Amino acid sequence: MKSKKLKSILACTLILCMVFGIQSNLAFVFAQENEEAIEFSNATAPYSGTYLISTKESLVALSIAVNSGNTMKNIKFQLQNDIILNNGQFSAEENNLYYTPDKSYTAYPVDIQNATYMENEQLMTFIPIGFQAKSDSSLWENNGFAGEFYGNGYEIKGIFINDNSGDSEAHYKGLFGALLDGGVVSNLSVSGCVYSTGSNTGGIVGKSSGLIEHCRFSGVVMGAYNVGGIVGESNTESTITNCMNMAHISGGSTGTAGGNWGGIAGCANGKAIQNCINHGNVTSNTFANVGGVIGVGSASITTCINWGSITGPTNSKTTGGIAGSGRKNNADNNFICITTSEELEKYAGIPALNNFSCGAVLYLNGGSFYENIVVTSDTLAIPIKKGYVFGGWYENADFSGTSVENIEKGNIYYAKWNEKASTSISFKDGLDLNKIYDENAVSLSENDYTVTEGAGKITFIYQTKEDNEWKNIDTAPINAGTYQVKAIVEENDTYKSTETDWKEFTISKAMPTYEVPTNLTAIV
Repeated sequence: MKSKKLKSILACTLILCMVFGIQSNLAFVFAQENEEAIEFSNATAPYSGTYLISTKESLVALSIAVNSGNTMKNIKFQLQNDIILNNGQFSAEENNLYYTPDKSYTAYPVDIQNATYMENEQLMTFIPIGFQAKSDSSLWENNGFAGEFYGNGYEIKGIFINDNSGDSEAHYKGLFGALLDGGVVSNLSVSGCVYSTGSNTGGIVGKSSGLIEHCRFSGVVMGAYNVGGIVGESNTESTITNCMNMAHISGGSTGTAGGNWGGIAGCANGKAIQNCINHGNVTSNTFANVGGVIGVGSASITTCINWGSITGPTNSKTTGGIAGSGRKNNADNNFICITTSEELEKYAGIPALNNFSCGAVLYLNGGSFYENIVVTSDTLAIPIKKGYVFGGWYENADFSGTSVENIEKGNIYYAKWNEKASTSISFKDGLDLNKIYDENAVSLSENDYTVTEGAGKITFIYQTKEDNEWKNIDTAPINAGTYQVKAIVEENDTYKSTETDWKEFTISKAMPTYEVPTNLTAIV
């Protein structure tokens, strides 16, 4: 049967960033030329025109206004800068949540119910913009957001939404809880944690009937039903395009039944999901629908990539690299990228199932892609692996035959790697860096080390000793103290990277100097 080429899969994120910039500039110029935009606050009611959001107080005010019944239909909001809600990073291991404060290397367990970490240090919690506390359909139209929110490429950092009430009807959790028909969220990055014991939990939107475009979420999303990195549930007129999830998606109790988890959307019954990428791992302990792009749904899924690890219950037939469950004819031109032999064993032999008929499986064999790489059917992406040169994509695990030039639907492709040559570097015997302070930085040259010819670029890393601990410093030392240095050879096209051992040295304090005056006159 004549093979059919896949269409182009994704626009390069660099191009997306350019689109972001063009779009955001046009949006802002539109606001400047047509309306006198002011900072949003509750005091600005009644609401009309365009508003600026530049502080967390303005963002909270928007949440309060929308949750009071103002849908903000036909009203525009322009984010003016990054907004920090919590100055740290959230992470997860299994179903446990951790928080790493800024300038710290320690991840502390989070008490989700009390929003605390590290002996009752308090986290700022955020109430979603437009949400529904109970499953009352009348509240959907009254408490949702129908306006237009333009992020202009900026990020809302450290969002923390918790809902540990134990009420299974606590719905719609995300930066925006409910995005109504006509609502828009565009060109926005969000990082943090969204947690809910109820349904429809997403990093950007809990439940959407609107447009979500050029958005990115990183961090953690945990929920009980319909859980996604971008949106928990998309329905009716909803479209999701050019979005990226970097977050860990998880939830569900071991052995229980039900639930939908997806890298982009948990449940997707809207119009379409297009040009989206999932980098996050998606894990569910329930007997549920778990997918790299969607958990379940009938929305059209096109030109999407999943790079995350997808884990569902053992022997589950509703766990897939693109979709956990869905109609076979609603997806096309999508790729699944896997990196380990364990994942390969899970996926191998089943590309014809509905979870994989929408695209091909790329086995990276220990390698990885650059984060913003382009994968297309006509121009195959080149992965990277430390210490190796990429040798092409092959249809056979033993790399027999020749490498392929085009990817065909429904196949598994294996990345071949050729190991680079080893290299070595060492400081020369007799090198002495000890000296007395002389106002000049320590200096090393090619005469101070021996390295394999043709090796990569050489850089030096310095550390200083403080309170018996070594700490990195940005530049070669000048002042008196105890230091150590290491030479690092960067990997190049031929040779692997390598480095020397640390070499310790001391800059001693200089003796004070003075001049004896010679022009003194004695007074008798």
